[in-house]
Amino acid sequence: MDEQATEALREAVLARAQAGDVAGAAQDWHAAASAPSPLNQALGVALQAVVAIQQGHVQDSLQRLVPCLHELEHSALAPRLDWVYTGLAYALGMLGDAERGLGWAARALALTEDAPRSPGRRKALGTQGTLLAMLEQFEPARVALQACLELAEEQADPRGVVVALVNLAYACVDESWHRDEADQAERRGVLARLAMAYAERALPLALQAGLQAHAGFACSSLGFGLLELGRVEEALPVFERAETLTAAHPSMHAEALFGTAVALRRLGRLDEARQHLQQAEQLATQSQLPHVRGRILDEGVHLEQAAGQAEAALDWARQGVRHWKRQLAQRVQLLTRSASLFEELERSRREADGLRDRARAWEDAALHDPLTGALNRLGLQQASVPLWGQREAPLALLLVDVDHFKQVNDQHGHPVGDAVLRQLVQVLGAQLRQGDLLARLGGEEFVLLLPGAEGAAALAIAERLRQAVMAQDWAALAPGLAPVRVSVGLAQRVPGEDFSALSSRADAALYQAKQQGRNRVVCAA
Repeated sequence: MDEQATEALREAVLARAQAGDVAGAAQDWHAAASAPSPLNQALGVALQAVVAIQQGHVQDSLQRLVPCLHELEHSALAPRLDWVYTGLAYALGMLGDAERGLGWAARALALTEDAPRSPGRRKALGTQGTLLAMLEQFEPARVALQACLELAEEQADPRGVVVALVNLAYACVDESWHRDEADQAERRGVLARLAMAYAERALPLALQAGLQAHAGFACSSLGFGLLELGRVEEALPVFERAETLTAAHPSMHAEALFGTAVALRRLGRLDEARQHLQQAEQLATQSQLPHVRGRILDEGVHLEQAAGQAEAALDWARQGVRHWKRQLAQRVQLLTRSASLFEELERSRREADGLRDRARAWEDAALHDPLTGALNRLGLQQASVPLWGQREAPLALLLVDVDHFKQVNDQHGHPVGDAVLRQLVQVLGAQLRQGDLLARLGGEEFVLLLPGAEGAAALAIAERLRQAVMAQDWAALAPGLAPVRVSVGLAQRVPGEDFSALSSRADAALYQAKQQGRNRVVCAA
């Protein structure tokens, strides 16, 4: 095949891949037996790898795909690699590295900015929404998935509509599981009804399109919604139908068996529930579905407690502890391998400014608070990873809270309140040393990590921050605005202490600062 014919083939294959048919594009490329240039070889490997990722063969495909990126990105094909980035993002999410996956989804979205109604844009949005849900960022996840649904409906793509609907339904179910059962019952009910609405729309469409497994997955989401609303007798036949429809899809079938077990347990049919739960646990283990298995093990505890079998409940609990310990160890290994895999790629693409800069803008937005520009929780988590690896090194944590901030909003309005928070971040940021981290936790509360600061030095920094806030001319933001003051809780890391324990002690110190009259620094015991 001459070069002109090869270019024509590449054009046709890329068009098919960008339209969403990567498997068909891979078949066309393989059948044509194009000239074996480095670029052609890279494209062939990328096509095969993305198809394999879609089929669930994630780890090996990732190892083959990443080394091809440098060749692809430094060619004329670079603006048309959204389908590669979307596949890469999905693979990273399945391997437990959803944070890095979001960066690649952002690259896919950046490439499709000029084609906002394209199939590539839709798939990138769907992947972004799935990854955000994995990170428990449910509100932006639903926004992305809803945009994906609207595009699929506009494109009259039945499969795309079904996939978007079932993903939206499951995202609502997942969020309801993460809500506190006692304190957020009303919100859980809203989410349950939303999940049911999406699932009820998806079910007939999936059956019409011959998507049996997706129809079953919709049934499972519908059943979980019914369970949340206390309609257990209605939920049971829905889950039983889900079992039948998902028989050929291990992960969806395990979810259906799990739902049936929960419904049977709540109906008091404990022996039947135990049988279904054991089947679900076996399937989840065989199919390597860690998150599904984790929920199954938790349900085993509830089941045996309901049966009065304390020893059996304890056995399920022990399995759960072992399971999550293994998952944590495997996640660390996967993240380490993933980081190593991408290290060489990042070195090789330092000169490729255009696409990288656009992608970084998306990544930056995902890691920073949009109002103040400070790090958000995810950004702090990523930026502070090296600090928690140095478990014996000195580290101070400050929790900073604006005193009487509600009065600012009540008396001057939220725009002034927003301006106060933005100004506060500038004041605090101006006092930071190199290596210090500042993040907004939410509302008017901020956290600072001060590596290397201990004892009197940490206290001096905290006092300097407080006094800098006092010295600021806050009235310049709005006439009549009272001086802004902050309370600070300071905790010094005990060797080996993690973020949760350290921040809890700082929070207790912040509470004491508030109780003692505010506008002060209190050190944790």
